[in-house]
Amino acid sequence: MRALRFVFLCLFLVFLLSFIVIAQSSDRIDSDGDGVIDAFDNCPDTNTGEGLPIILRNPDFLGCSCSQIFSLMEQEYCKEVYCFPNRPLEIRNRAFSSRPNPCPSPRCEGNTLFSYVIDEIRCHSGKELPYECEEIIIENSDICINGLLDVEDFFVVDDSVPIDIYDLVVLSYLEGSVFVDYFDMRSKSSLINNNDVVLDNVVVEREVSVNERLVNNRRIVVADVSLVIIPDNYVRLDDFIIVERIHGDLSNKNLVINGDYFYDSSKQLILWRVDSLKDEVVFSYRITPGFDLDFEFFVQGDVKNTLFRELLLPLFLLTLLIGLVVSWIISMHEKNRVFKN
Repeated sequence: MRALRFVFLCLFLVFLLSFIVIAQSSDRIDSDGDGVIDAFDNCPDTNTGEGLPIILRNPDFLGCSCSQIFSLMEQEYCKEVYCFPNRPLEIRNRAFSSRPNPCPSPRCEGNTLFSYVIDEIRCHSGKELPYECEEIIIENSDICINGLLDVEDFFVVDDSVPIDIYDLVVLSYLEGSVFVDYFDMRSKSSLINNNDVVLDNVVVEREVSVNERLVNNRRIVVADVSLVIIPDNYVRLDDFIIVERIHGDLSNKNLVINGDYFYDSSKQLILWRVDSLKDEVVFSYRITPGFDLDFEFFVQGDVKNTLFRELLLPLFLLTLLIGLVVSWIISMHEKNRVFKN
């Protein structure tokens, strides 16, 4: 009887252990093979070929690829998503919604024009602020009387405030631009702050030489542009970068760039990089044909003060050496005096 109980007890223990092992193994299942087990995977059908971003402060997207994250956030109009495989995922709040203004299109009712103030929807803490469409009623409007209503005329994009060079670089992150490799997805504010720090330690001089040439009996204006970077005394700039934006109608055939550079033709941005900049350096390019030139630029870099290493340390060592020599001379003089006595 005891033997029978012992057998049943062993069978029960084996069954219990098997159940525990099966339960634990089921908890470790990774159905889509993306490296995140199902228990924590927020996107169970990930295509492993897409790769995953590094999740830092966004556990809601653990196990999700970039395309899945964009799909999940397609209605988050006040969020800007910076997502690349094997890079930290960043989600930032926008100042203005990416959704177009929802106001109705302008319309005529008889001779009365009903139109609306078109403005951007503002965001606060990642959410759209309530927006009321301001209606403008114009009776006996010439547009309605003469049948000249053109809806597109009421939605003209305001080009009076063009996008600046910093916005261009930050927006290029979303396109997987090579700028990501140079700036590691720095925000606009960090780019501006570092630019100010670097400009406090360097002088940037622009030299523009405009000449006319005859090519196949055609008069062509050639503009040679040089950017001269002069660091202050006892300053070294590590990972120095300068980005130049050229305004105008350009194409690759219009531009000849010197040096080790990267050129984004769609945004007309030139980037030069130097590992370490201690002395004056010149970056240059040529534009043909000529036009009314306009430029923007910003600089980045890690500012190092070399005053101690280049001036104070040699001065200290020289002083120490002189002290040792003087001490040795005095010691020898004392010894000679002792022997004479």
